[in-house]
Amino acid sequence: MSFKDMRRGSGRFKGPKTRTFFKLFTLTAGICVVSASAQNTMTSAVNELQRAGFGFYNLSVFGGYTNSTFPTVDSTGTINPNFAFHTLMTGVTASIGWRAKKSEHLHFDVRYTPSYYYQASSTGLHTSRFTPNQNLTLGWNQTFKTRWSMGANLVVVYSDYNQLLLLSDPNQIYAGIPGTPGEYATAVLSGSGTNAGLNAAAGASSVVAGQQNLLYGNRILSGAASFSLGYEVSPRLHLTGGFSGSRMQHLADNTAPQTPYLLQQSSTVSATLGLNYLLSERANLTGNMSYSRAISSLYSVPSMNIMIGAGYRLTEHLFVHGAGGAGYLLPITQGGVSTPFSRTQWQASAGLGYRILRQSFMGTVARTVSDNFGLNGSATLLASAGWGWSPLGSSWGITAGAAEVRLSGTNYGNQGYRVMAGLTRTVKSHIFMNLSYGYGAGNSLLPLAGTGLAATGLAGTRYSSQSHSVRLTIGIRPYLGSPIGIGASPAEGGGLQFP
Repeated sequence: MSFKDMRRGSGRFKGPKTRTFFKLFTLTAGICVVSASAQNTMTSAVNELQRAGFGFYNLSVFGGYTNSTFPTVDSTGTINPNFAFHTLMTGVTASIGWRAKKSEHLHFDVRYTPSYYYQASSTGLHTSRFTPNQNLTLGWNQTFKTRWSMGANLVVVYSDYNQLLLLSDPNQIYAGIPGTPGEYATAVLSGSGTNAGLNAAAGASSVVAGQQNLLYGNRILSGAASFSLGYEVSPRLHLTGGFSGSRMQHLADNTAPQTPYLLQQSSTVSATLGLNYLLSERANLTGNMSYSRAISSLYSVPSMNIMIGAGYRLTEHLFVHGAGGAGYLLPITQGGVSTPFSRTQWQASAGLGYRILRQSFMGTVARTVSDNFGLNGSATLLASAGWGWSPLGSSWGITAGAAEVRLSGTNYGNQGYRVMAGLTRTVKSHIFMNLSYGYGAGNSLLPLAGTGLAATGLAGTRYSSQSHSVRLTIGIRPYLGSPIGIGASPAEGGGLQFP
């Protein structure tokens, strides 16, 4: 892999801090998958990348089961802390979109994935509606002969919490996208390269927090957008700047049981400056400076961050990266709460990945001085890992992942966990089956019965929730699948995309 290989492609650099902001607010990358047998996955994926224009990527039917224990609230405002129930559902989903023809200088892909389902609950409730998953994704990257590059991403999602648990973790998506070990390492370490699928995953992936239902309720609307501008100073040095904005909000749910929630909405805006310097074909240095402001129905939390890091390919198949720096929580005065400028803390991130023998792994841990939910926290800890395996000569694939989001300095929504797994089989060139599992658990303070939650204090009681979701999907791909990967879409439960 040469310097030219490492800088070509999307031309974007996403530092660890930038990616962490975007991941926490983006519920789904909307990355779809290709229809191909495991024996010729890479050939089919490369051929599909050459196709352009309108595509009908898949049509599938699914059946699912959930078992949950949530706090619920009745019409008088009384909270039942441990309400257990289960649901059965069946439905249909489709994925359509348009993309530009593959090019070293241009990548454009827009996709819409609607669903319709019928659900029966142990509470006696029967519903049918255009949920649990509706998502729209758009990705654009353009490089110019003048050394400039531009990129933009948009993701909008409307979904139920139990179905969000079936989404692939960002590191599962990284581990599942086709590409050589060199392309895999380059996309993760620098956010740019010759593999459009890996570059897209680096810029628009997703983390679903286990405590998310306690923050926003059962039905959630999420939107995220980002824009980046890059300049290649030399073959070794690349400078970037970017802006991003995101929003999560509660959506009214007229079904029972009702889940109490903490926030009506939260938004964030951020600006970032970064650089990537190639020391050698194996090593690179990164620098990142950013400003962000989280605004919720409770607090407005501004912060500034500086990070310096490095990445290194230990072998052809194994790479590591790490970064460290400082973050500053800027002064705020809101609802009688005032914080000084002195809240300065350390922050760091580290990661490890490998791709060998049809297996891929990616694990990361990061502590950032930020509060992306607007809960007046002092820092966010994000840890996640993803693994995928597709045996050579087999039509089977398996994936697994886990994630934790923890907030410090606040008792609101301060801890959540997720575990995800998926098993996929390509039956024929156009038919696939996918069995997926998701688990989520979290805890948070919630308003006391009959009272509001004041932003001036921790009025409320701590509650916890947990949920298990299982889904079986059977589908066809009239348009030979999607640009990258094999198996079911990550939005349909830990979809597999293997090299």
